[in-house]
Amino acid sequence: FKIEYMKNTEGFWRKFGNRDVSVYGKTTSQYTRDYRIPIERSDDPNVFYTIKVTRLTAASSTSGKGKVFELNFSQIEQVDAKVNHFPGTALVHFNVKTTDQVSSLPELYGIYKLLKIKIPSNYDPETRTYTGTWDGTFKFAWTDNPAWCLYDLITNTTYGVNAYYPVTPDKWDFYEAGQYCDEMVGSGNYDQYGNEIKEPRYTFNYIITDSQPGPQMLNYIAGVFNGILYEDSSGAVRLAYEDNEKQAVHIFNPTNILEGGFTYNFTDPSTRYNDYTVSFVNPDLDWNTDRRRVTTPYGDESIEEWGRIPYDYNAIGCIKESEAIRKTRFKLITSIKETMTVNFSTNRSMMGVNLFDTILICDPDMNWSQSGRI
Repeated sequence: FKIEYMKNTEGFWRKFGNRDVSVYGKTTSQYTRDYRIPIERSDDPNVFYTIKVTRLTAASSTSGKGKVFELNFSQIEQVDAKVNHFPGTALVHFNVKTTDQVSSLPELYGIYKLLKIKIPSNYDPETRTYTGTWDGTFKFAWTDNPAWCLYDLITNTTYGVNAYYPVTPDKWDFYEAGQYCDEMVGSGNYDQYGNEIKEPRYTFNYIITDSQPGPQMLNYIAGVFNGILYEDSSGAVRLAYEDNEKQAVHIFNPTNILEGGFTYNFTDPSTRYNDYTVSFVNPDLDWNTDRRRVTTPYGDESIEEWGRIPYDYNAIGCIKESEAIRKTRFKLITSIKETMTVNFSTNRSMMGVNLFDTILICDPDMNWSQSGRI
């Protein structure tokens, strides 16, 4: 058979390959062969091509060598070879030769560094170091620092909160939180020389696939490093995080609170979880979910006193066993040790105290002083 094509502006037929096409072989089922015809590019929408296939070997109704029973022109596809741009999209291009073993589009897996986001201009995301004093400007690079991932999800005008309504986060809060997440801490693992291996305190490796309300998603990510977002009196979005090493910012005593004094409440013993099971993504298990049980410190003693109070915790965006255990121990200690809350009222001169700030309580009725967090 022969394949011919004609451009409507020319009026004559061209033969594909300048020759007839021959197919040899034997088959008892349908056999398909593809041919690709390169043509001259034209951006004129009025230009088109006509294609025809002509069988040269006569059809035969009897079996035997050299017999052709049926030849069909199955389909035609147009392949546009121009360079396409897909802004804001990560693309992977690969060619697969169809064989008996590959009959459909294969699933593709990989380890990727995805979005490049805004980070401080003096920040090196590879070494996790900050050079000099930050001037408030940004650059684009990949990072798994959860504070800067959160900042990008707020400020980005394509997929972030700012794509729907303007939000002004305090970038200096995020700068402080970013340094806190990048601080190198002990992993509990040791090298061959007996030195403890250091790693960043918090990381975030996660693909957002489920839709959630904006504020819920933002605080969901802030929770990765024990943070919370809130709006201050000026309307700016502030970021606070729990840091037990923060110095106290104020002392409250009967002279600077309103009538009613201090009132105390205690957590329900059934919520003082002492047996945690943490789930995280483990690269050593082909990036599948792994689990660890955490009961130390203090958990074993609490189990003896109160019995086993289990809790399943999912370490979102965590891909390190040591980090998952560290996060879980933080929650375990909080559940067992932070069992008392104090309520009191004060005047507006104390509005300078922010969420998660450390304060001191001096209560003569209790005959002691106590520190705590707002």
